[in-house]
Amino acid sequence: MKKIVINQKNSQPLFLEDDSTEEINSYTKEISKVMESSKICIIETSFGNAIIRPSEINSIFVMEIEDSKQIKNEKKIFDSRDVLKD
Repeated sequence: MKKIVINQKNSQPLFLEDDSTEEINSYTKEISKVMESSKICIIETSFGNAIIRPSEINSIFVMEIEDSKQIKNEKKIFDSRDVLKD
């Protein structure tokens, strides 16, 4: 499982989780493409999608975790306007 922390300018960090079994190096390279974009991007994870503006991102931190119990105490910051629903 991956934990993704997106640090944004003038805003709280955005915490995402993904059940991906992909190697951390290739996963990080793939998600870093968001930073290269000048347009609004969608980050898709196994738990949902987030729409983000790359110009407002300071950094993205990706780590491998054993299970979601490790991050259950962290506050999830989602704005309903930023999450896509099927």
